[in-house]
Amino acid sequence: MFIIADNENKSKRKIEKIQKMIQTDCKFHIWKKSFEEDNFGKQKVLALINSHLKRHSENLSIKEVYSQQKLGKALIKAIYDAYGIKYKKSLSRNLKKQKPEISLELLKTRIKRISRSKKVGKPLEIEKVLTEAFQMIPNWG
Repeated sequence: MFIIADNENKSKRKIEKIQKMIQTDCKFHIWKKSFEEDNFGKQKVLALINSHLKRHSENLSIKEVYSQQKLGKALIKAIYDAYGIKYKKSLSRNLKKQKPEISLELLKTRIKRISRSKKVGKPLEIEKVLTEAFQMIPNWG
């Protein structure tokens, strides 16, 4: 078993609980920083968010997001908070997407190219973690 977990307060305890339930050790990777920023960068994530906000004639600048990150917030939290400060409302209402859906949307194109065995440039951090997970799968062929 290989577990990939977000950097939440209780991630390590949750993994330990799973290990006790399955009564064996498992490999895991807890994302230490910002999954979206590590894999895609601020510009690409913000461009995706802004593409959704365009429907409401709204947008965020990298400067607005960075001001929140200077307070120690991960990228997505910084985006949500910068939006709240600028527009005095919740980003969730206009975005209609949660963090996992945003990550999936960012990964979709990359996954399509990888699944078609096309060269896609430098591996994303998540690809490195998944490679480690896939190496655990025994080769029965």
